Amino acid sequence: MRRFLCLLAFPCALAAQSPNEAVWRASDLAWEKGDYPAALRGMQVLLDGADSLTYVERVALRTGELHRTTELTADGARPAFSPDGTLLSWESGVGSARVTRIARTATPATVVAQLPGGNAAIAPDNRVVAWLPPADLGRGTVALRDLGTGRDLSLAGLDGWVPSGVTFGLDASTLFITAAASGETTRNEILRATRQGGGYVVQGPIANAEGFKHNPLALPGGRYLLVQTPGGNPVRLATGPAGFRAAQGFAIVDVTTGERRTIDGAAPTVSADGARIAWIEREGGAHRLLTMPIAGGEPFEIIRSTERIDAPSLSPDGTWIVYQRMPQFDWELYLVGTDGTADRRLTHDIQHDLFPQWLDDRSLIAVMGEARHRRVHHYDVLTGARTKLFHNNTVRTIAPEYEWIASPDGTRLLIVAERDGDTVSPERGVYLMDLSERVTPATVRARLADNLAGELALRERGMATFRPIADAVREVTAAVEVPNVFRYSRDLFAFGSKHLSQPGNARAIAYLDSTYRSFGLEVQRQYFSPRGAPGDSTANVLAILPGTTHPELIYIVSSHFDSRAEGPGADDNTSGTAALLEAARVMAQHPQAATIVFASFTGEESGLQGSREWVRQAVRDSLRVVGALNNDMIGFANDHRLDNTIRYSNPGIRDIQHAAAMQFSDLITYDALYYKSTDAAAYYEAWGDIVGGIGSYPVLGNPHYHQPHDVLETINHQLVAEVSRTTVATLMLLASSPSRLGGLTATAPSDGVVELSWRPSPEGDVTGYLVSWGPADEPERWTRRVTAPRTQLREVVPGMVARVKAMNAKGLEGWDWAQVPLAP
Repeated sequence: MRRFLCLLAFPCALAAQSPNEAVWRASDLAWEKGDYPAALRGMQVLLDGADSLTYVERVALRTGELHRTTELTADGARPAFSPDGTLLSWESGVGSARVTRIARTATPATVVAQLPGGNAAIAPDNRVVAWLPPADLGRGTVALRDLGTGRDLSLAGLDGWVPSGVTFGLDASTLFITAAASGETTRNEILRATRQGGGYVVQGPIANAEGFKHNPLALPGGRYLLVQTPGGNPVRLATGPAGFRAAQGFAIVDVTTGERRTIDGAAPTVSADGARIAWIEREGGAHRLLTMPIAGGEPFEIIRSTERIDAPSLSPDGTWIVYQRMPQFDWELYLVGTDGTADRRLTHDIQHDLFPQWLDDRSLIAVMGEARHRRVHHYDVLTGARTKLFHNNTVRTIAPEYEWIASPDGTRLLIVAERDGDTVSPERGVYLMDLSERVTPATVRARLADNLAGELALRERGMATFRPIADAVREVTAAVEVPNVFRYSRDLFAFGSKHLSQPGNARAIAYLDSTYRSFGLEVQRQYFSPRGAPGDSTANVLAILPGTTHPELIYIVSSHFDSRAEGPGADDNTSGTAALLEAARVMAQHPQAATIVFASFTGEESGLQGSREWVRQAVRDSLRVVGALNNDMIGFANDHRLDNTIRYSNPGIRDIQHAAAMQFSDLITYDALYYKSTDAAAYYEAWGDIVGGIGSYPVLGNPHYHQPHDVLETINHQLVAEVSRTTVATLMLLASSPSRLGGLTATAPSDGVVELSWRPSPEGDVTGYLVSWGPADEPERWTRRVTAPRTQLREVVPGMVARVKAMNAKGLEGWDWAQVPLAP
């Protein structure tokens, strides 16, 4: 009887679950709450137990990647598979230094060819590759090489043409070249070249039409060529690369007769057998999804909707189409039969779901999020199950992704990403993910151990950093109130658009001025004339909290208050402005050792004009700015987690912000090396590596970004308050601690002895300096404390570095190290 009741009663069923399931649930919940040490320890228990294989997949997906991923290069772009998927290629470098590398997919570490140039195309039989050399190696040429022999092949008949792209037909006997006649600026042609003897000979144009043609694609069967006509964009094969933006115009060309059928449509997609095509058309206010046989016939309308639709992709067997549709504010994926039946929605996330590509007849990949940080996912179209694929397998650092290419058989992906979280340097890595091979239990165990060690070290450093002032910080951060955050947001939202061109800009300036003054702060309006506008028509609003010990040193914290012209900008960036106002309110009666400037910048949406004007005047006036925070877009939460990203140039500030969030708020923080295209860039350009701050970029999931529907009801005001608390705690630590030292130099080693010196700390309450040195991967192997700004180090060997920071009378250490190599 008890057994029967347990089958019916959910609580009893829970009680009957295994102890391991209880451990998993507790670990998973701890992860959701941001208690990563507890989560990682629980997962270690599971993987060290007798039932470990049951939990490897769950743990791998929760902490990172499930499938084996190989880095092909740390600096690459434009990855591609050969038509049969056995070879892959990528480009590195730019301009005359651009190089294309070709490797075997099964053994990607083995490069089989290195080509000077780019835009490579590999023939279906893998014997020949064509590419465009750099301009300084022969502008107006196409290079060809036999991959079997390594010999270069000739190309005749291209004189008088300037090529811009190459692609092969269904075998190596035919090459299509996109080229314009020399001096022609209004049109180009698709040239056909055929294999003859030891090279290729251009036969002439095959798609004679006005305007520019792009991205020719030979369709299965060999008779037809799909060509993008003016305004068109890359075609979608059922199991190949996807085009990313819809634009009008493509043509189907019969290469045997030259006949051409032009379709005023967008985003064409072709079935794997080349028999069927589908595309999008706009007709008045309607959006249409159509299909027809490639060989001809009348188009059949599958979908007609007033809702936006885009990016269709035909299944390999040609019976289904997955496409994206915008039922309200965000793109979702839908599935429909090519006969127009069984139209159903696949996704339901508030974030955009975009650019689907089929892997096989049951599964596909698509990406989620906004343009600066989309993430690729796997979807099972029968069950609706979604699985995130790419990750850098760390707890805190995010990895923006930019390109995703599926292999023809759907078993592998090529991904371009900033796996290390560095969005500033131009280099991006290229990675090969094998969907048929999973990571091993040993790999996942090592991942858990590395992340746990890193997380514990981060927390331990953070506790030690804040310990001397923790009680004071806790008192001030506790005063942050969500109702205040909402009130500021509501008041600013009522002004409508706060763009430079709108009346709301001036109303916001007056409101910020009066609000800062109500806190008892000194306020300045910094008027200037923005580009393209007469007179002093806008202003930054600056609230100043003078320092008590060294007021000449300045920390600035900013958020722009302007918005796009088309909307009120509740998240971008009323959210940051509300957090800044509340931070100013609670700190107004708690001055710190250094001066703090609360800056509400105008003109960010018009080219960072407000921040650049403040920096210009600060440099002119020789202000001593030693640290900066900038918060932007912090109020949208796509799920239950209160999380945001630390966007930094300075790793010391990064770690302080992690510690501030963990100790004095409920905010869960990630991080990325990021400041470009934000007001933080103005600080970096003037004073270098002194930047931190919080924002949703580059983990942006807000579908309301830069839209008229970026409105107040989409904001999580608790999240804004937690960012404000983290900002307050960070400011109190920075402005109470010694700033980073300058002028650190080391003499050349003499008998292993180095003289180290630096400029004295500008803070007047400094009691000494902490010096550490050692190998670059262990810079704190040795430490010493000194009172003078110099010391002598012995037994120095090549590869060592030295670091120095100041200490003050409160027991606070400098928030960042100054570092110098000791021996090259």
